[in-house]
Amino acid sequence: MLRKNSHGVFPGLEKGVFRSMWRTPPGKLLVLGLLGALAARAEDAPQVLETAGIKGGLVVHVGCGDGRLTAALRVSESFVAQGLDADVTQARENIRAAGVYGPVTAIPWDGG
Repeated sequence: MLRKNSHGVFPGLEKGVFRSMWRTPPGKLLVLGLLGALAARAEDAPQVLETAGIKGGLVVHVGCGDGRLTAALRVSESFVAQGLDADVTQARENIRAAGVYGPVTAIPWDGG
């Protein structure tokens, strides 16, 4: 479970560097590059998005790993998610298994 600190804020969100990634303009692009430090489990995805104040849009999950968290970021039809990682074989399998392939995808990306 993702836990808030003593100030009622999730770790990292109180820092300006994270705020600029989490609080987005009406274009609604949310980039989750350091998400592993904030929410390592798929079941935390709705809470992270709610805390960030994101109601929908494109979520880019850099370093999507096995894709389970990426799939979980599609909390409603208002969201689409793109996972990026060097090897997306397992991510694609998990996204398909979750039944969200299409609005949620994963593509190879080596960071360059």
